[in-house]
Amino acid sequence: MRAFTALGAATTLLSCGQAISRLRLSSASSDTQAVADLALVWPAVGPSIAIHRPRAMDSLLDWCPVPVRPGVGVQSLSQQGERVQAQLSDGTAEEYELSIGSFAALVPAP
Repeated sequence: MRAFTALGAATTLLSCGQAISRLRLSSASSDTQAVADLALVWPAVGPSIAIHRPRAMDSLLDWCPVPVRPGVGVQSLSQQGERVQAQLSDGTAEEYELSIGSFAALVPAP
């Protein structure tokens, strides 16, 4: 959520997911239970969100300010000064300013 906030996409995810403030933990082998206050666990990250992955992806694709190439994966990344060189699964190579690994989103260099 910290990265999505920095990119300006957190509001998009919050609008289609459910913020979770507490997490109840239990053991399958005993009656022991605990409750975690997630704001205390990750105070600088932002809210934890419950959202189905397809819904999150659709929301992020709608929000995304750059073209997206669904089905094209990243084979490798290499740092080239202040840019990133990406070898893509369709055989092409592209240069980008930013790569975000969790969604493999790449922002083209100007």
